[in-house]
Amino acid sequence: MFCPAKVSADKILLDGTTIEEVEKYHAETLRLVVNKVNADADSCGGSGTGETRDGASPVTFREAPW
Repeated sequence: MFCPAKVSADKILLDGTTIEEVEKYHAETLRLVVNKVNADADSCGGSGTGETRDGASPVTFREAPW
């Protein structure tokens, strides 16, 4: 069964997905997404840790461990 991903604060949640499924099917996509977000944050003149437009806490993305 397909379970959509959710973003909560600085986490990407894959509810109902096993670590084996993440490693086999999702790891490369997640790595690409995190690298793209980091690159976009850098191109905006920040590191992803600056103020947000709506005053919410900023998100910092880290390299995936796998």
